[in-house]
Amino acid sequence: LNLEERFIAWEPGRRFSFTMLTINLPLVTSLLEDWRLTPEGSGTRVDYAVRFDVPWWLRPFTKLLLLKFRPMFRKALPNLETYLRNNP
Repeated sequence: LNLEERFIAWEPGRRFSFTMLTINLPLVTSLLEDWRLTPEGSGTRVDYAVRFDVPWWLRPFTKLLLLKFRPMFRKALPNLETYLRNNP
């Protein structure tokens, strides 16, 4: 999966959001991700929201698409933790 994204919010250590500009698979027509980071105890709370739209012919299969995308989103969190530890 290849896609081009643009950051629309960048608050170091607090929040970042981005939107999809292009994608090489026609599974989604638009995508927006919003990550909010809040210090909590000895760690960081991550509030994550994603919104996407699919072509009309895929709408009946949206739940199946979520089964595909959820693992990808969950995989991103440990990568974020590694990035934040290496870039304080």
